[in-house]
Amino acid sequence: MGCMLERAWNEPYGTPHGMSPADFSGTSDDTNDHYLVPDGDADADDSFVYLDLFGVSAALSDMTGSSDPGDGEYGRPNGTVDSDDYFYFLDQYSAAANLGRNVLSAGHDGATASHRAGNLRNRRGLAGYEWDPHVRRYHVRNRVLYPEIGRWTRRDPMGYVDGMGVYEHAQSATATLADPYGLFAASRPGDNWACEYTLYRCRQDDPAVRQIQESLDACSPGFVYNIRCASDVNGFSYYNCSANGKASEREILILPGSTCDVLVHELSHALDDCRSGGDCSHTTDPPTHPGEDRPTNCNKKVCTELRAYNRAGQCCTGGSRRLPGETACECLFRQARRSVEPDNCRGLPMLLESARKRCVSLGDSPCPLEIGQCIRQPFPWNPRRSGDAAGTTASGALNGTLRGA
Repeated sequence: MGCMLERAWNEPYGTPHGMSPADFSGTSDDTNDHYLVPDGDADADDSFVYLDLFGVSAALSDMTGSSDPGDGEYGRPNGTVDSDDYFYFLDQYSAAANLGRNVLSAGHDGATASHRAGNLRNRRGLAGYEWDPHVRRYHVRNRVLYPEIGRWTRRDPMGYVDGMGVYEHAQSATATLADPYGLFAASRPGDNWACEYTLYRCRQDDPAVRQIQESLDACSPGFVYNIRCASDVNGFSYYNCSANGKASEREILILPGSTCDVLVHELSHALDDCRSGGDCSHTTDPPTHPGEDRPTNCNKKVCTELRAYNRAGQCCTGGSRRLPGETACECLFRQARRSVEPDNCRGLPMLLESARKRCVSLGDSPCPLEIGQCIRQPFPWNPRRSGDAAGTTASGALNGTLRGA
């Protein structure tokens, strides 16, 4: 049977308050709403309440199997309420003064109490952050949090991923958000935590991601786009050049579980968008300009899909989209065709063939020897249609979006 050795609560920005197991109630008046509601302070009210409960409520008054701090049963309820429980309560009551604000665990403030709760030396505080009582800060993997002011002690290594406040903790919304890596705020543990961290590592360590980000910076320093993980993206990642219905807002949505090549693919779409003036003219539905017909947009869509799969190396040997026994050219043709087919572009095989030399560049590819065959020889007219590579899903187009990675 388990036992409660200590409780704690945190202020909105994370300053911890250690609470004693002897803190039972905020009042000894059983008609008061705060009866049996701990108030963070072990005082006479708690003593009276424990005496009220003693022998009446075993669930609350059974605290230990022994009153000897050296006994293995000390602090472990044994299903019997007796004098050992009362003496244990007195131990906790007398040690309660060692807890309080900025003291997460009694063992960290120099207390010499022999009871087990006083020597826990627990450091795990707000959102699982590691509390350092000596400097009264939280260590959170990549940064240090100063909870008194709700700010980090240095800038966000990921830049402006959480907005303009690069020192701000969890977007100042700690009731609903946390930042377990010290890099970005997220709403809850789950797939998105791992996905966001994967994106961070890709942007820091993957040469292909860094290269295409440098190309984006060179294209237009003012070209703004947001990258985020989203589990509600219909089974694939995509670039949305008109997020929230606004042409000025662009975002890359990455499906949890994706790898760095998917990020390169979607960044490639952002680069094409930037080089076209940021007008979303490489999408197919609807045409961007009043005088632009659908086939023109299809040409641009075919081209940008070929470039994205080529830049990401997804059709190279060992690439995530290449089927067993398939050549790089067959893979490029199949993937680009699947990405554009839902747009009902007329003469799609001819569109792909016309884009072959114009849009596939050896300089963009991590496997130029394989991709060179695609430039020298026509695309296969009947590529394998048995399905996609593992983890690949059908792709298409939404208004102002590019899909398929």
